[in-house]
Amino acid sequence: MRKLRVGIIGCGTIAESQAMAASQLKNTQLVAVCDRVEDNVNSFAEKYNVPRVFTDYKLLLQQEDIDAIYNCTPNYMHKQIVVDAAKAGKHILTQKPFAITMEDAKEMCKAVEENGVIMQSGFFERFRGYCQAMKRCVDEGYIGTLKMMKAQMSHSGIGDFYHPKTEWFGDISLAGGGALADLGVHHLDLMRWLAGSEVKAIDAQVDVEVGSGPEKNAIVNITYHNGVMAQGHWSFSTIAPEGVCYDKFELYGDEGTIFVTWAKDAAPRFQIVRKGETQWKDYPYEEIDGFYAMQKHFADCVLENLQPVTNGYDGIKSVETILAAYKSASTGERQVL
Repeated sequence: MRKLRVGIIGCGTIAESQAMAASQLKNTQLVAVCDRVEDNVNSFAEKYNVPRVFTDYKLLLQQEDIDAIYNCTPNYMHKQIVVDAAKAGKHILTQKPFAITMEDAKEMCKAVEENGVIMQSGFFERFRGYCQAMKRCVDEGYIGTLKMMKAQMSHSGIGDFYHPKTEWFGDISLAGGGALADLGVHHLDLMRWLAGSEVKAIDAQVDVEVGSGPEKNAIVNITYHNGVMAQGHWSFSTIAPEGVCYDKFELYGDEGTIFVTWAKDAAPRFQIVRKGETQWKDYPYEEIDGFYAMQKHFADCVLENLQPVTNGYDGIKSVETILAAYKSASTGERQVL
């Protein structure tokens, strides 16, 4: 079996998740890793049995036996690394948020198109088992016509999941945002995908003056072009007995309702009630690790010359929505896209 030979750029928390998933894939081989901090890259390579290390990503990109990269760098570095990787002929799996400006997002997509490489946006939540099950229920009309969605993602603090030396995360010019840009980006992509329609209008609130620093709490209300409505709540200041992370997704159709709840280190619970029924029922589904499924899909696409289901266009739409939400929070006005 031919394998996709991958180099990882960046050795933070997300890189750990992607390396663990890659080590289980039959169609992927980690051949190199890069980080600016030599101690970090050496310990990472030893932990995941990666044969070559670099402290300059441009040297990694020059290696002819590397087919693709996982871009696991801080948000502000996404654009330049994607552009350089595309020019080097490397296929790209890049993390969210896709970019911190629309100009960066468009430049990334332009470089990919001009150099004929494949780029996948790292929206791994779409690949999780319960998210796939929600999509099937909506598309197959199991809850009738979708009318409204509610999403919540809560953490007890960014220090619980992120490396303590992640200073850039607290700098708005480098991170691009807080709870909305980091947590909300997942649900904004999921809701657009589930709605099957583009955002028509959005209004939002955050708990700081926009631009003064990364917010810890954000709320958005969205209307899609097909009439579906959605609401999202995302927080970095949640106290919850379930642990440092808690997710909730609600789908309301005219023939049924879906509730999904998930706490860190526990399997998501998927419940459904349909018109005429009087009790909630657990909906059977197969839980799938999102990183594993996303990275398998990426390798399949590159090896078979296919376009990923989460591509540069999805990345651009996520950036567009996030920036519109911040503008709404800043001006107090509903933004029409």
